[in-house]
Amino acid sequence: MRPSFLCAALGAGVLAGGPGPAAAALDSDWPVLASDDDGDCRLTVTGNGKVFLIAATGLGAGEAARYQLANGTMRPIDWAVTASDGGRFARYYVPFRAGDADGRIEGGQVQVSISTAACTVSAAFPWRRTPF
Repeated sequence: MRPSFLCAALGAGVLAGGPGPAAAALDSDWPVLASDDDGDCRLTVTGNGKVFLIAATGLGAGEAARYQLANGTMRPIDWAVTASDGGRFARYYVPFRAGDADGRIEGGQVQVSISTAACTVSAAFPWRRTPF
């Protein structure tokens, strides 16, 4: 299996799933890299340099939301999502961008926003390719 395919598959799988019960052990000591507040809504981005947790709280129980993420020239993510019963939304993100004919892309800036009828929170954070 090609490494680029494996990384893309891992990124898609991690991105699609939210943090489960084991997430606390994985991300409990990650530093906050970016954050934003709007009323009761709060967005925080934490990470270990390879994997990032994008989490919003205060969205309202079961509230419809829009999750958008852009990372350079990648096809942006623009999803309709629903907050949990506790008003939370979270996804892990593994930055990955395929390179052109000259090679792979080694880093960039990720922009993320989550919006509901009551609030919009957004933040940006840098990433750099590091070995797993």
